[in-house]
Amino acid sequence: MVQALIQLHCLTYTPSRWQATLLTIAASAAFSIVNIFAAGRLSLMEGIFAICHIFAFVPVAVMLWVLAPTASTEDVFVHFKNGGGWPHTSVSILVGQLTAIFTTLGTDCVAHIAEEAEDAARIVPHSMVYAYVLNAPLTLVMLVTLCFHMGSVENALQSAYPFV
Repeated sequence: MVQALIQLHCLTYTPSRWQATLLTIAASAAFSIVNIFAAGRLSLMEGIFAICHIFAFVPVAVMLWVLAPTASTEDVFVHFKNGGGWPHTSVSILVGQLTAIFTTLGTDCVAHIAEEAEDAARIVPHSMVYAYVLNAPLTLVMLVTLCFHMGSVENALQSAYPFV
C-alpha cells in the first residue's frame, strides 16, 4: 500500500519487489520493537487505535463523498458484475459476502485475546457483541459509500494496485 500511495503521488515512480521486501522488513522490525519495548503499553495503544479507527472513519467517508466520482443508484443496487469467473452471479455475490461478514463481525480479534482477559467467560461474549454493534453500522455506511464512489471497475483492475 505504501508503494501504491507513492505511485499515486509520483507518476514516474516504478515500484519494484526489492523495495516491497525492504518495506516489509522495516514494518516487521518496527512492530517487533514496539512489542519488545512497549509491551506494558499495548493496552493503551490498542485503545488509541480503536479511537482512531472510529474517528478516522468520518474524514475518509466525507472525502469519498465529496471528491470521488458518483455512480447512479441503478448501477449500485441493480447491476451486478460477475468478474471472478463464477458460473452464476449469485455464487459470485455469496462468495464475496464471506469476507465482508467476517470483517463486520470483528470477533476474531476478541477470540485471540480471550485467554489474556480477566473473567473471560463474561467479558469475551460482551466484547464480541460490542465489536459487532460498533462495526456493523460503520461497515454498512462504508460499503454503500464505496459502491457509489469506487469508479470504473475495469479501470481499477487494469492498474498495478486496484485496491487503491
